[in-house]
Amino acid sequence: MQRLARLIKGAILFTGAAAILPALSLAVADAQEAPKVERTRAEQWAEDTAKIAGAATYCKLDQEEIENYINRAHAKIAANAKDEVDLVIARVHFSNIFSRASSIEPEEGCESFTAYFASADEILK
Repeated sequence: MQRLARLIKGAILFTGAAAILPALSLAVADAQEAPKVERTRAEQWAEDTAKIAGAATYCKLDQEEIENYINRAHAKIAANAKDEVDLVIARVHFSNIFSRASSIEPEEGCESFTAYFASADEILK
């Protein structure tokens, strides 16, 4: 966000439209201080399970076990969704977090995570 603001400020200064710069700075500041939105239960399940599934993918655990975990996670998300919109948002949230989590090693390392994945998998059964 700060990089975007700097790029916009630079473009405005370059084009000579510096008169609107203060208004833009206020808009960027307001956007950074926006209140946090409460997550629904479905979104929270999506976030938690996507991190685990992503880490399992990164650690190259058994693909079939990961797919089974993801299927159970999607079922849990659907069961906790308050309506169709919540379900769609939670699924997109899952997908985004899963993609990010698949590309970074878990904090505790793959060896320790393997045992954690087995217990997390049991929770969804």
